[in-house]
Amino acid sequence: MGNNLPPPAEVIDIYRSKGIQQMRLYAPNETALRALGGTNIKLLLDVSNPKLEYLAASQANADRW
Repeated sequence: MGNNLPPPAEVIDIYRSKGIQQMRLYAPNETALRALGGTNIKLLLDVSNPKLEYLAASQANADRW
C-alpha cells in the first residue's frame, strides 16, 4: 500500500495558506513538530494511555519526554 500523504512541512504550509490555526497530531512526530516551530499554530498532541500514565507520574518524566 502506498503513502501519498504530503510531508509535514508541506502540510504546515497548507495550514498557513488557508489560515488554519490549530492542528491535532495523534502521535508525536518529530518532523512535524520541527515544522510547526515558529508558526503560531496551536497544537493538540495525543498521547497513548500507557505513555500518559508515565507522563502523569512526575514532572521529571514529562520533562524527559
